[in-house]
Amino acid sequence: MSNSWPITLGLALLQVPLVAAGTAWYARKARAGQYIRPEGPQTHAAKAGTPTMAGMVPLIGLVLVVGLAAAVGVRLTVRTAFVFVACGAGASMGLVDDLLSQRGRRSQGIPARVMLPLQVLAACGLYGLTFLLPQTQLLVPFSQVPLSTELLPSWAVFLLVIVAYPAVVNAVNMSDGLDGLASGCVVLVLLGALPLVASSPDLVALVVLGVASCIGFLWVNSHPAGAFLGNVGSMGLGGLLFGVYYAGGALLLLPLMGGFL
Repeated sequence: MSNSWPITLGLALLQVPLVAAGTAWYARKARAGQYIRPEGPQTHAAKAGTPTMAGMVPLIGLVLVVGLAAAVGVRLTVRTAFVFVACGAGASMGLVDDLLSQRGRRSQGIPARVMLPLQVLAACGLYGLTFLLPQTQLLVPFSQVPLSTELLPSWAVFLLVIVAYPAVVNAVNMSDGLDGLASGCVVLVLLGALPLVASSPDLVALVVLGVASCIGFLWVNSHPAGAFLGNVGSMGLGGLLFGVYYAGGALLLLPLMGGFL
């Protein structure tokens, strides 16, 4: 997306109450309740039955506002598409996992031995899309000298993507256990990306709109949580983080920015 600050900020301000209202509506209508792992803390047992899969609302809100921005003349970019593919792949795997969990009436849907290969397969697809991105300058921790992906052998970029994507998606997914935890952490990590991607207005716009979506969701997800992200939301937001940080050249800084995930 191009540098259209009035449109971006206007959409973000509109997005917060709409996502909050949409999440509250979903929490009233949803029949999908959270199943709690039996080995977890007993204090979490009280959260059983809380509406889950509500993470679809902020993700749909993000797609809608970006589509609205495009409709009013904001130009979408290859980087925007890359971020959405990374986000959509995570959300799709999470949605299937949630549906299987609901069907089986248990906390786990897709077994880990199946989920990890699926995530690696999605990462392979993302690696193929990296060739469509503009030349990426990777910021290196504790260094003033960026590292161009064009100078790296293809196998190194491949390993970076197939390791980082599952790691980020699973980190956000694993942090989703307490009221407001995962979505609150994602807000902080996205805000941390702002100075790192400041030279890419399209990514800055996505960060602002992503933060707005998460803040709207937090209105319902904060303690006491009226709805949970579900794997569709947590894995989708993990994909969003990966996409923004990779396309913005800040992926190597993500372990520092999001180490608490």
